[in-house]
Amino acid sequence: MIEPTGSPESLAPSTQLRGLATMFGALCLTLSLSLGAAPAGAAIEHDRDTNGGGFGDQLGDFVVTVAPGDDRYLLVTVTIAGAGARVISVDYAGQSLGFIGATASPSQGCRLEWWGLSGPPVGTAAVRLAFSARVLSGTTAISYRGVEPRWPLRALVATAGMAGPSRVSTPSAPGEVVLDGVCGVASNSVLAMAGGGQTARWHWSTGSLSSAGSQQVGGAEATATWTESGPASLEWAATAFALRPTGA
Repeated sequence: MIEPTGSPESLAPSTQLRGLATMFGALCLTLSLSLGAAPAGAAIEHDRDTNGGGFGDQLGDFVVTVAPGDDRYLLVTVTIAGAGARVISVDYAGQSLGFIGATASPSQGCRLEWWGLSGPPVGTAAVRLAFSARVLSGTTAISYRGVEPRWPLRALVATAGMAGPSRVSTPSAPGEVVLDGVCGVASNSVLAMAGGGQTARWHWSTGSLSSAGSQQVGGAEATATWTESGPASLEWAATAFALRPTGA
């Protein structure tokens, strides 16, 4: 940059303004180049899903494998039949998972809970669960890579209804992965089909209980739906939240 001659006091006001404008423009260019050179956050990658379950058990366990990768995150979702029972604790390879959130259908016919662990150990180990009572339950472990370790999740959103289809919406942003989970209870109806843009992560039914979950890409807001199949109204409870990518 060419500096104007003389001291600022000796320059005409118009010359001083031109000099300041030149300096400001150079500063803005330097800032924009520096910000543009910042590395982008890694994309979230799905690893695998593993299912487990129990019939009238107060303790449960099943084997899960976590693959190597940066910023690993392990989710465990549990569906429980019946009123009053809940999960007391979940651990993987001896490490305790943190409680994320839960919801139940209007008459407490089914309950769905989420638990999570940042940086789970690589390898194969057991997920162990303890319940407050003997329950019918279904469990799915879902592992990811590229999840922000300091603040991995947005807040969980929960809804419920007395008849399907289920519907839940949650705030999100580009680069995030939105997960939903829904449980349903009816004498002769079950959860059937996920909405457009959703990739199923689990989907099962036993007796009057059914459960399903999916993922989709994040945006300004993401909505997840599941239809019901059968002649009876399906009482349901649904949850959704967004996983945040590394560096978000």
